[in-house]
Amino acid sequence: METSTIREKLPAPVDISHHFSRTTKNRTQSSIKDFYKYFAIPGIGNLAGGLPNASFFPYDTLEASVALPQRFTPTPNEPIGPPDALPAESARSSSNTPQSARVVVPKASGTTDVLRKIDITSALQYGTAQGYPPLYSFLRQFTREHLHPNVSYAGGPEIILTC
Repeated sequence: METSTIREKLPAPVDISHHFSRTTKNRTQSSIKDFYKYFAIPGIGNLAGGLPNASFFPYDTLEASVALPQRFTPTPNEPIGPPDALPAESARSSSNTPQSARVVVPKASGTTDVLRKIDITSALQYGTAQGYPPLYSFLRQFTREHLHPNVSYAGGPEIILTC
């Protein structure tokens, strides 16, 4: 049976809103957020906080050299003594395999899919409270599929990004 079918048959999460303070219960969404959809239209000036103009960003690309998974050899689970006493087979067998890869993040991405859009222009915006959409989407999916796949209520677990 598919995971999404199983989750649909689960009960809704327990409502704990009766534990919220009066201040929390009286909070409303900012009406400024209703205007965010207009800020994507070319020529519209945006003076709202959290959405700086991308032309002012001092970067054209971000580049990094990232380690590939095969770069690291796991140590055995049994204690075998000091690091120099590791077995010879744990040493890297092939020195010609690449140890890292180069990643380049462009200033602007051509995709319109917000969950797949990885660029500097999107990443440096700090107006959305939920966080960077591709990161949020990945972490939410990872949490639901790998960390907490057996949550016993409909919709599964949610995540909150903080820094």
